[in-house]
Amino acid sequence: AEVCRLKETLRDYQLDGLNWLAHSWCNSVILADEMGLGKTIQTISFLSYLFHQHQLYGPFLVVVPLSTLTSWQREFDTWAPDMNVVVYLGDVMSRKTWVNHQTKRIRFNALLTTYEILLKDKGVLGNINWAFLGVDEAHRLKNDDSLLYKSLMEFRSNHRLLITGTPLQNSLKELWSLLHFLMPDKFDSWEDFEDEHGKGRDNGYQSLHKVLEPFLLRRVKKDVEKSLPAKVEQILQMFFMCFFFFFSFLFFQALVRGSGKLVLLDKLLTRLRERGNRVLIFSQMVRMLDILAEYLTKKRYPFQVRFERFIHTLLKRALTQYGNLYSISET
Repeated sequence: AEVCRLKETLRDYQLDGLNWLAHSWCNSVILADEMGLGKTIQTISFLSYLFHQHQLYGPFLVVVPLSTLTSWQREFDTWAPDMNVVVYLGDVMSRKTWVNHQTKRIRFNALLTTYEILLKDKGVLGNINWAFLGVDEAHRLKNDDSLLYKSLMEFRSNHRLLITGTPLQNSLKELWSLLHFLMPDKFDSWEDFEDEHGKGRDNGYQSLHKVLEPFLLRRVKKDVEKSLPAKVEQILQMFFMCFFFFFSFLFFQALVRGSGKLVLLDKLLTRLRERGNRVLIFSQMVRMLDILAEYLTKKRYPFQVRFERFIHTLLKRALTQYGNLYSISET
């Protein structure tokens, strides 16, 4: 396989992944490379290969998390610049306007959207016969009872590709759910799958490996490290200079001013300490307690932090010390 009309070059292992996807066109598969190896690039290059080499112009549907939508759009511009890619997003009115302009003849090659938008507009998107359906972060489909899983199962597509760095997370059932999504006729029964590959069988994992081999490609960084650029380490020795404490003071000011609640808290604690009051601060987030602990340390306020997971002896000790302290941060 070759990626045409591109100035960019795939790494050797990415080209191997592209060839694997091309040879697996008759089967729906899972691309499960470790994070950072370019699953997005390989997927888009595969669609570009279909577009140029086989004159398959779509329509391709790619469903991604909202957090990675911009990255996918950027990579489409880089690796498939001559494909007409629609980012299906926006409010209800803008999406409805776009749909109304789409006649029976589809004008785009690929449609990029999020899980949430797909669920809202599954009635519209589900009526299209897709040549390709790709799902990024596909471990979201590990629960075959979820609304997203059931909705996507109803979509008509000639080929399905699941993209995930963690194909097997907690249980064999989750892996079966992914395989069932790809090939519901071949992997139709969870009970049969468990009987054949479950822990009760001595050769369960060996047989599972053979079953997965045609449908799953996974590489980790150590397997392809020859294709990765060399890691450059530069060690710098830092010295405490006379202005270090000035920068520390500036950091503390930025910490307080970065939150309106901290600004108010700073004023309140100053007044309450002058009166000799003790203070209880409740927070539902451990991270916020860490920030408050740093703030109180900088202010040199004595404090105790109590978490609900504290064992009884530590809790008793913390509460005892509380009686002699001016302030406490508690959750």
